[in-house]
Amino acid sequence: MAGDNGKSRSDEKILKVSFKDRQISEAPLNVLKSLYYYTAHYGLSVRQFTGRNLKYWEKLPILLRESQDNPRKLKKIIKDLEHLAAKSEERLLKRRAQVQGKWGEKEVILNSQLISVLCAIPEVLLAIAFRKLTDGKEYPRVYRVVQANIRDDTDKKQDFVEPDLLLLGEKQLLMVEVKTKGGTSSSRKYPPTQLLNYLRLVAACQDSPGDGIPTQFLHLILVPTTELIWLEKNKVWINNYSHDNGLLSVDPKACLGFARGFIKKNPERFHQLIIDTPVYYHSWTQLADSYESALRDFNDDHNRTHWINIGKELAELALKSAKYA
Repeated sequence: MAGDNGKSRSDEKILKVSFKDRQISEAPLNVLKSLYYYTAHYGLSVRQFTGRNLKYWEKLPILLRESQDNPRKLKKIIKDLEHLAAKSEERLLKRRAQVQGKWGEKEVILNSQLISVLCAIPEVLLAIAFRKLTDGKEYPRVYRVVQANIRDDTDKKQDFVEPDLLLLGEKQLLMVEVKTKGGTSSSRKYPPTQLLNYLRLVAACQDSPGDGIPTQFLHLILVPTTELIWLEKNKVWINNYSHDNGLLSVDPKACLGFARGFIKKNPERFHQLIIDTPVYYHSWTQLADSYESALRDFNDDHNRTHWINIGKELAELALKSAKYA
């Protein structure tokens, strides 16, 4: 049975959570990892290079061998290959368009760039900037850009959530999900299951042994514009949105209707976590404006020009994030 604090049952795995600082130099590797797993997203899949998927090319030798004594079938295969060859220039131009413009507008690229920019900002200034986006009463003096390492009791890594951005300050963790509009047909929205995944991270932190584990949690959804269109099925699980402070009012029962697995088995605990965890909804432009405002409260006149230039980079990322909004 769960204890008074609502922790998971004894027969369920206790996860160990730790955090390490993100490095600016990690950004290229993170992008390459994304490219490796999502080649089609970057226009680099086998199909986008050749016109057919990998299975087609794996089966082609067998088809050719079987068609040696069947001229009609062989002629059909050759005609298909000629058609693919004729389209090679068209496919090349599409891939070049990806490299020359579309790559720089993709969500994973903009998120990686955002992390690099934030890593270059002093921890005190970072805390001031994000403080202006939330109304937390007990706010940390500094924020560090970190990444979470979640492992079970056998030291196996757990991947139930891959936060876009984590900011850790003293005992407070700000979890940020990044959304962009990377094309006219792009429709990547924030589903209610994503909020539950972040709350799963909160639960793991609460259960985790060890030092340096946060005890206060906030969630920020960073979107191209403050319209609720970036939230999937928002009329089902969002009760209200305050334009004054950016707070979303989440319907716990409706949100838990999308739950699966561990979360579905622990509805009371996650119902309370939904209530206890503030969820903010702000645009990239609001982040850039918040940083500009924070500069006025940051006492470093000697390097002010440099920090102003950092702000210009944030503003440029904000423009890209909403280019097709």
